[in-house]
Amino acid sequence: MTTALAIINRAYDLIGYKDPDEPLTGSDSQSGLDALNSMIDAWQGMPLYVYAVEYLVQTVSGDPITIGTGGALNTERPVSITNGGFVRAGGIDYGFTMIDREAWASISLKSLNTPWPSFCYYEPALPLGNLYFYPQMVDMELHLPLPKRVSQFDDLQTDYTLEKGYRIALEYSLAEELAPGKTTVEPIIVRKAAQYRKAIQRSEIPLLNGEAGLLSTPYAGYSKALFNSGWMS
Repeated sequence: MTTALAIINRAYDLIGYKDPDEPLTGSDSQSGLDALNSMIDAWQGMPLYVYAVEYLVQTVSGDPITIGTGGALNTERPVSITNGGFVRAGGIDYGFTMIDREAWASISLKSLNTPWPSFCYYEPALPLGNLYFYPQMVDMELHLPLPKRVSQFDDLQTDYTLEKGYRIALEYSLAEELAPGKTTVEPIIVRKAAQYRKAIQRSEIPLLNGEAGLLSTPYAGYSKALFNSGWMS
């Protein structure tokens, strides 16, 4: 987890504006927050978005479990779902793995019931997405990680669980934004900022494809593992 203040502090350190052990002044923190939010706003026109992870917690059962406004999981319909989900039973957490459509289709006996699921396939249909668990969910407490766009950081102290790669991209890119008028930004900062932005743009392709109505398969590669483990034929 990280905060806007941590990102801003690191950006100032990268340009050598202050000693790493020196706390930021209130005015520098606020101007850093303004610059960070302006940068995020500009990114959205590229398009380049910032994603954080929020956990949806709810007791559910059924096959499939619908997700979206008015669904069994009544929230904004996600275009994809990352790994990291789990179910909680008897105070114990049991993780499950997200799989792709090919892996799901290859499971021959989908009606199997066991105490908790091992795999989940997400179909981002419209207007409601469908979650298919294997084995099926029966009145279990689901903890589901959902990607949420961050359009701005509301304050300096709120914690955000950013998707992988976003924090360092924000730190180096913000360093570029803060440098003018304070110091000369080093070429290595510019190169790394561009490199990290390019990396997160590549990672967003499945999300943007999903928003365009395409079926993305970010979990490809699990079919072979499932076959080898005996879960599919």
